[in-house]
Amino acid sequence: GKNKTLSLQPRESSPSGLGLFNTFKWFKVMAFTEESFLTFIQDELGATAADFHSLDFEFRQFKSWSSLNALFLISRLADETGVFLSSSDLAACKTFRDIFIVVQPIT
Repeated sequence: GKNKTLSLQPRESSPSGLGLFNTFKWFKVMAFTEESFLTFIQDELGATAADFHSLDFEFRQFKSWSSLNALFLISRLADETGVFLSSSDLAACKTFRDIFIVVQPIT
């Protein structure tokens, strides 16, 4: 198959291509500031500023990063932002800032 190039841009606030989820309406859409997103990530991953203190941190280098953490983070971001981050989207990201860009609401 052809390789698809993913660009890091804000996603629409609705999931696509997920069958059951396509009928679900997203009621809650939260826009993060960089600071609030960093705090959110640290809280969700049980991290501290000593673990990472910047959105430019490469999240796969986090000592307890795992595929389970990735699924949990995808779920929590969908809950908080109304944006479904696909596994392909996450694979295209290297830093927490990349994720931050993808989940920003389109203005």
